[in-house]
Amino acid sequence: MHHAGQDRASLARRTRTPSLRNTGWLAATLLLLAFGGCVPTKPTQRDAMEDIFQLLDAQGYAANIGLSGIYAPGNVIQTSEATADGVHHLPTPIVFLWGSDCFPGQTPRTSPFVLPDSSGRRAGSLSIGAEFVQRLLPALSLDRAAVADYRLTLGDTAVHTFARADLSHQFSQKCVHGLTQAMEDGDRIDWFAVIVEAVVADSLALEMSWREGTSLGVRTAQKGAAEAQLGRILRAAAGAHSPVDASVSVVADGEQASVLRAEGPVIVGYRMRPLQPVYEK
Repeated sequence: MHHAGQDRASLARRTRTPSLRNTGWLAATLLLLAFGGCVPTKPTQRDAMEDIFQLLDAQGYAANIGLSGIYAPGNVIQTSEATADGVHHLPTPIVFLWGSDCFPGQTPRTSPFVLPDSSGRRAGSLSIGAEFVQRLLPALSLDRAAVADYRLTLGDTAVHTFARADLSHQFSQKCVHGLTQAMEDGDRIDWFAVIVEAVVADSLALEMSWREGTSLGVRTAQKGAAEAQLGRILRAAAGAHSPVDASVSVVADGEQASVLRAEGPVIVGYRMRPLQPVYEK
């Protein structure tokens, strides 16, 4: 493998080659580095139903703060950038290339999301307490003068995944050129990664427990505000390439508690692998 310091003449000769397998040092024979790292101690079943962050981390996923739609499998994201002070790690990665452009015709496989320490039991739904909801959905703001407590339940969850062979040798000419230009502009290949797997829930249910004595008018206003917020979150979760008509409705209502349901899908967690250039001999 050559290093990024190879001379530009060689790069120009390679990138002019019409064959997709010879598009230069950022060739379409793109390899995905193995996802490494130590797996932390798995949570108990009781904790797993509460701490979504620990549950995802135990299985090698990063939690998708805000449920952003940018972490769909196949999307190429940028995780770092150059600044005046050196290399800056982006706390929230940005989409650099869409998977539909880079891997046209490729569709991720779907399999059940299985809970750890559960004898293979799939996650039919996951209930998350207020503390973790605040971390997962910082944009969700409830009036705590009216809402004593709340929980978020994720609907049926599944894993959408690409195998390494599904993506290797499939990188499109358009995306090869996009990354090549980024490298010529000073970016580094290790600043980019591809999403290979995502945990997807088909719905969200927000249960709000009302404080004693909360009036009907206050409850109605709070339900309306929460409904609007969930709608915005759901539309953002759909991503720019998958617009949806966000459907949010009150499915249970009473003086003690109310439940709002938002139809998904939403990406709860994701796994990525760094990109690595491969050179043709």
